[in-house]
Amino acid sequence: MRDAFVAIIEAGGSVLINGVIVTRVADLPSEDALVEAAAGRGRQANREAASESVIVWQGAWSGTASYETNDVVSSGGEAYLCVAPHTNHVPPNATYWSVLASAGAQGATGAQGAAGAQGGAGAQGEPGAQGPQGTAA
Repeated sequence: MRDAFVAIIEAGGSVLINGVIVTRVADLPSEDALVEAAAGRGRQANREAASESVIVWQGAWSGTASYETNDVVSSGGEAYLCVAPHTNHVPPNATYWSVLASAGAQGATGAQGAAGAQGGAGAQGEPGAQGPQGTAA
């Protein structure tokens, strides 16, 4: 239940999350408050109470789940929006899924960092082999 939150973007920059209107980050309710607001309302009730622009996060894609239009899943590091109801059609099958967010390209290698501080003295080494006997003078 904690992963299935509904969000609708409202005019004026507000967001409706499971019936709680949020206008600023500071106004975000706690996770427990969101779960409480969603209690008793199933997935279909959320859809019926909202407009066509509702998306429902379903978490990682599962071959055993039934997906409805506007469900969103993660798969292979990307997020996909369901465009037709179905069961067991793996993203990125374009008949059923549209890419909502893709992983970006690998970034450039960063600059060399500054040299670190000098390390402490190492442990005492083992004694070396004994040298040959010298000649008498």
